[in-house]
Amino acid sequence: MAKVRGYDPDDNDWFWAMYGPKGSVIREGKIASCIECNGGLKLENNIKYKLISNQKIKGKSQFINFYIVLAIYDKNTKGWLK
Repeated sequence: MAKVRGYDPDDNDWFWAMYGPKGSVIREGKIASCIECNGGLKLENNIKYKLISNQKIKGKSQFINFYIVLAIYDKNTKGWLK
């Protein structure tokens, strides 16, 4: 997942990606199943993450932060999913 300012304001500007076992991209962008579970969550409060990369957008002054999700807080069980 990557935080991209202005990409999808309704879902906290997350760009989602799913990868196969060998690293190939299976799905990317606005993935409904990812948004349904996580789109409304605030990064600081409900997702444990690690910043893995910070890249400048070509031709712009903005950067994209790429994160790997370590755990997500489940509102139903009130616990962390890993």
